[in-house]
Amino acid sequence: MNNLPKNQGLTLLELILTIALLGIVSLLVFSFFQFNYNTFNKSVDKYDVQSNLNSCRRKIEGELKFATEINIYEERNSFKLDKNYIFLDENTIKLQTSDGKLVNLLEGNILANSLQFKQKGNLLNLKLEAKINNEIFITDLSIELLNILDSNTDEKEGAVIEYTSTKGDDTY
Repeated sequence: MNNLPKNQGLTLLELILTIALLGIVSLLVFSFFQFNYNTFNKSVDKYDVQSNLNSCRRKIEGELKFATEINIYEERNSFKLDKNYIFLDENTIKLQTSDGKLVNLLEGNILANSLQFKQKGNLLNLKLEAKINNEIFITDLSIELLNILDSNTDEKEGAVIEYTSTKGDDTY
């Protein structure tokens, strides 16, 4: 007289279907989070590279803006002790000061591919190419040289710059 159906639990087929649907939903949610995580990391890497390149540009501009004499060479030769140099060495941009101190201008895992200087009169153009995670970044900078007395309009071009600077000297 008891007309209530007996609860016999889940069948194996129902259990397999439930696990399969749960796996598909979990996979979709995981791939969504993985995509967002990768996108965030790529944008952080790009920001780091751009920030580092801008910092390097500002340092170079600060060094060269008040230079009193500039020579540009195609490749690195022996350095004179009384001059400052900016050059590319082992995929990083380096500054060698007249007191012999060697400073890396790029930080982190950024690899500089090329550094090119071009001067015409009182205008110096700088082109820097860097790479991180197989992505290439190129930055250009124009610097007005405020203390160059030579009005020579010949164009000089190269990868190493030699300069003297009176930065901090109040005699002029």
